[in-house]
Formats: sequence, C-alpha cells, structure tokens
Amino acid sequence: MAITISVCNHKGGVGKTTTVVNLAAALAELGKKVLVIDMDPQGNATMVLFKDDPFKTDQTTLALFKSPESSFYTVQQPSKVKNVSIIPTNINMLLVEKEIMGTYKMVAALREKFDEETKREFDFVLIDCPPNLGSFVTNALSISDYYILPVGAEDYFAVRGLENILNHASDISKGVNGSLDLMGLLITLYDERTSVSKVLKVEITNFLKNHFKQDKTFKTIINRNTDLNQAVIKRKTIFQHDRRVSGAQDYLALAKEVIAYVDKRGTAKGTTPGTVHAGLAAV
Repeated sequence: MAITISVCNHKGGVGKTTTVVNLAAALAELGKKVLVIDMDPQGNATMVLFKDDPFKTDQTTLALFKSPESSFYTVQQPSKVKNVSIIPTNINMLLVEKEIMGTYKMVAALREKFDEETKREFDFVLIDCPPNLGSFVTNALSISDYYILPVGAEDYFAVRGLENILNHASDISKGVNGSLDLMGLLITLYDERTSVSKVLKVEITNFLKNHFKQDKTFKTIINRNTDLNQAVIKRKTIFQHDRRVSGAQDYLALAKEVIAYVDKRGTAKGTTPGTVHAGLAAV
C-alpha cells in the first residue's frame, strides 16, 4: 500500500518543491514507484516533472476537485523521470480554492479520489503543498500518513513560525485524520561555513524535542548547493542535471532515511479518522 507524505510549510523559499521533485527522483533511483501530486497553483513541481503543457490537458489536480468521476489513478500521467508519475497543476487551481471554501471539499475532496488502484500501484505518494495553511494543504494532510517540514537553515522567521503548521496538522489529526504524523523536519539550505546555520540547526532540534519530547529532525541535511538551483532552472531533477554533485547525494541519503523510517513504522497508526463534519469543525 502506498505511503502518502505531504511536504509542506506555510512559508515559501524553504526548498519545499525542490525536496518533492528530488526526493521523488531519489526514491525512484532506489527502485520505488512514486506519484507526485502538485497541489501548489504555482505549478513548480509540474514545471520540473511534467512533459507537456499543463494548460493543454484536463488530467490535472483541477479534475480531482471538479470532476466527479476522476481519481488519482485516472488523472496521473508519466513524468520525465522513470518510475515517477505526476498529477500536474496550473494557476487555475486558485479559482477552485475560492469555490470550495466553506464546503466539505475544503477538507475532504481528496479522500474521495484516493482510489485502490493508486494505493496498489505506487510505493509512495508525495504531495507538494502551497506555501500557506489553506484548503489544499488541509486536503493533503487529511489523506497523508506523514508530513515533512522543510525549514531553511538561515531563516529565523521560519523557525519562529513552526508552531503554526504543527498546530494546524494537530487539528487535522484530531479531526479528520488520526493517522497523521510528522515524519521529520528537514533542514535545507544549510551552510556549515556560517554561524547562523549552526545556531538555527540547534534551535530547530531543541524546539522539536520540546514539542514532541523527542528529536524529530532528519539526520540528513540538505546543504546549500548551486546545482540544485541550476537543475530547477533547466526543469530537471538533480539526478538528471548531475548525479555526482552533493545535492544528489543529499537527496539520495534522505530517500534512504525515508524508506528506513517507513520500513520501521509502516503506515502511520492512529485513531479512526473522524467524519467530514467533525473535521470541518476542527480545522
């Protein structure tokens, strides 16, 4: 059964999409089949992974919210990377968010679309969330086993805002998805040459220890690397750009850590998810 992981942070510029596309590629390198769902209307994951123009296909995340007969399996499409499929998106998703506000779809639209074929076909489903705490993030977390929080190593304000996303995820766990759990906080854009990176790394670790009574940071750190930026500009994963560079090795290490975590824990176990109405009240 597929393990579903949302990659989210309500603050932009922390390496969220970079993590989704390169973690997907790294998992594929290790023999896993991966589905990427691009829930961010900016469509950056689509830009890197999708072969075609997302405005020229009806098989997008739009269909998951607008088409009753759609499912993850019917709208997923091959990506540029072997063993990675994608459900692309485009900026029209912003119109959908306005339409679903205040309805059950604000919380639970994706639950209806997560079909058995997808659960059997893929080892991992990675969801790239927009940089906010809106309806799309809520939908993503409502179907996820785990979530990953990327945080820039030199972004002090991102560290200060961690409480917001953790509280939002906690509300969803209590309301509609009792299985949701934080897999780990991922330190990105780390530069060991700067004192700021080192200080905030310690602060992040201590914050999570106080919040969860345990260390919830990944051992893998994504170091600041210009090749990661160059790969995105070329609309490639880091492995397509140059698999020898440190950025590729960082994401390969992260993929191994994710697989080991899942092998140990499996699908997150929790209380039975609540009803849609309970979830609306909670979030």
